[in-house]
Formats: sequence, structure tokens, C-alpha cells
Amino acid sequence: MSIVLSLLVPKLLGLKSFSYWQLFIFYTNYLMFLHLGLNDGIYLKYGGTRFNDLDLASIKSQFILGYGYELIFVLLLISGNVIFLKDNNRLFVVVLSSVYFLIATAEDFLGNVLQATLNTRKFSISLLISRIVFIGFIIVGFVTRQNKFEYYVMMYSIAMVIAVGYCMFECRQLLTTKMLPFKRTIRDTKDSIFVGSKLMVSNIASMLILGVSRFMVDKNWGIIYFGELSFAISITNFFLVFIKQISMVLFPTLRTLNKKDLRKIYHNAKTSLEIILPSILIMYFPIYKLLELWLPQYHKSLLYLGFLLPLCLFDGKMQMLFNTYLKVLRMERQLMKINVISVIVSIAFCSASIFILNNFYLALISLDVVIAFRSIYAELSVNRIFEIKPDSFLFVELSFSSVFIILLFAPNQLLSFLIYFVLYLVFLIVSHGKLIQVVTELRLL
Repeated sequence: MSIVLSLLVPKLLGLKSFSYWQLFIFYTNYLMFLHLGLNDGIYLKYGGTRFNDLDLASIKSQFILGYGYELIFVLLLISGNVIFLKDNNRLFVVVLSSVYFLIATAEDFLGNVLQATLNTRKFSISLLISRIVFIGFIIVGFVTRQNKFEYYVMMYSIAMVIAVGYCMFECRQLLTTKMLPFKRTIRDTKDSIFVGSKLMVSNIASMLILGVSRFMVDKNWGIIYFGELSFAISITNFFLVFIKQISMVLFPTLRTLNKKDLRKIYHNAKTSLEIILPSILIMYFPIYKLLELWLPQYHKSLLYLGFLLPLCLFDGKMQMLFNTYLKVLRMERQLMKINVISVIVSIAFCSASIFILNNFYLALISLDVVIAFRSIYAELSVNRIFEIKPDSFLFVELSFSSVFIILLFAPNQLLSFLIYFVLYLVFLIVSHGKLIQVVTELRLL
């Protein structure tokens, strides 16, 4: 799905239409937080619990109440934009984003219940259904030469409706349970929001680290630059999708372990990622050549991709390890603090780069700096809990990222590729013994 969205949709749409499609995806990501932390609270409260042991009446009551206030928020949002927004394309995006939110929030709530109760396979099937259906609609669009972003926005929403239907079927025992009295429902919902609000704020802040740059780019340079930057970010996210999926599976499993085992898994997994993740940067050079042939009109985005790809080294560890462990250890407040501080740093750096210096490439490098800062901050926080001292791998990651960005300015891409490849190969040879050791230890757990 990530490949299709990243490579086929921009091929079918013109640059301007694709930019509005990216604006739709951008808005839907942020509208998901209108649940106020309820969905995250359910996930945190019931993580590791068996489905049959859940308080089904309480969860259903919270689901219905939450959907009620989310509907009110959406109606107010649409009404305000209908009155004040004059750009018809942007108005369409806002309205459809709001409608999509009402569909996706149901899938998110029920999906969190399935994941929390170790029914990850069922949740994965719901995601697979939405992706297969949407790919089918894309094929239809390709055959019928649909080059309007509105078609893909509507089909994307319909695909999510089908996924929600599947989640409702799997959670039918939950949805057919009698509801609790209204006062008890209010109390339980407030408790779930309280538990999940810190994680929600943390997630918003996490998204805003890159999101503020996109807001500012749209404001300063317009929708085309927004689309080009969004395309580069979408390709970068493709490398992180697999890591994010692993982290979703890890959370309920890690919740059942003692601190000694948690420490051992953390240390070995961190070392493995620090050795493996720099290899992602090698892939930039062949990917650049292939995508330039497939999407020549996105030449600028491919240049931007080079500056953003180092994010994978730091965000990969953040998504798989530090986020997961801070949630397992119920340190949502610390996670929120890390992300909020990082957003403040991002706002400062991006404002200076975009509005004062008017330098797009400096803004991209600023994002690398902020993501690295967040990852290091989070790593030191988790290390402190497990009494682990910082190691030399942190310096290696920073060195690889810096060298890679410097090589982007070289006139000969083949030479840049060979230099980075040789450097990583030497590092791998030196570190392969350590990698074999940690993999062996993880298998013994």
C-alpha cells in the first residue's frame, strides 16, 4: 500500500492534484486526535488483557459516547470552513477529511481493542482489506484515466468503510453488549481520556515535528512546494512502515515481561538497529535513478528525499524502541515532554530557515537535526531507567548522517554511492561480531 500510494498515485495525478491529495492525507492525520486521547487510553489501559476478560459494557459505552462528541466536533469544523474558506479545492479537502475521520476513528478505536488483546492478526487483516480495496480503486482509476484528486479521496474513504465493517464484525461481541448508565460512562470515559491524553499530546507533538515544516512551506511557498515536500516525506515513511508495525506488536508482548528481560531486549535490539539502519542510506542512490525515470516531474522531491532519508536512522529507533519502551514503562509524561520540547525546537529552526532565511534546503537539514535531537533525548531517558551508559554507536550514527548529507553535494552520484557503500561495509565488518552476539542473545530469550 505504501508503495502504491507513494509511486502510483503521483504517476496518475498532476503535481497540483497530487499536492491536494497530500493535503487530504495531512489533514486526516491531525483530525484523528479529535478523540481527545480516548482511543489511546483504551489501548494503554487494556494492553496485554485477554478479550474475554475485558469490561465489554464499559468499552462499548465509551465508544458510543466518544463517537458522539467527535461528531459534534466535525460538524462545527465543517460549518466554520464552509463559512470562511474560499478555496473550493481546500474546502473539499477539509470536508472529506472530516468525513474520513468519522470513519477512521471507529476503526482506530476497535483496532486498539484488538491490538491490546493480542488480536494483532485481526487488526492487520482490517488494514489489508482497506489497502486491497483501495488498490482496486486505483487500478480502476488507471484504466479509466482518472486524474482528479477528488476520485482518490472518495475511494480512499470507501475503502476505510469496508475495513471498519470488518472490525465491527470481529468486535461484534463488544458492540452487542448492553451499555452502562450515562454517569458511569462519563466517569469511565474521563478516566480513559486522562490515561490516553498524555500519549495523544505526545503523538501530536511527534507528528508536528515534521508537520510544522509542511504548514510553513505551504504558507510561504504554496501548495506545489507542499506537495513536493510531502512526496519526499512519504517515500521516507515507506522505510519506517515496517518498523512501526513491529512496534505495534511489541507493546502488548513487552507488557508481560519483567524489568530484567526488558533491559536485555532493549539493549540488544538497540545495538542491532544501530548497526542495520545506516544501510538504508545506501539505497538512496539507486532509488533516485529509478524514480527519476518513473516520475520525472518530481525531480525536486527526489533531491529533497536525500536530505530527509537520514531521519530513518533516528526515527527508526524512536518508533521501535524508545516510544514503545516509554509506553510499556508507563512514562507517557516523559514521552510527552520529549516530543513537546522537540516541537518547540522544530518551530524555532523551521521558522528561521523558511521565513527569515528563505532557504528550503536548510529547512530540510533542520528536520534531520530535530529528529536526531529527539532520538538522543529519548535514548538517554530510557538508558537512565535501565542504568545503561551511552555507547559509541551514537557517534557513528551522527557521523554516517553527516557524511551522507555532505556527499549529496558532490557532482558525481556514483562516486558518492561508492564512498558511502565502502564506509558502511567497513563498519559492518568491524561490527558483525557484535551483531551476531546480540541476535543470538535475543533468540535465547
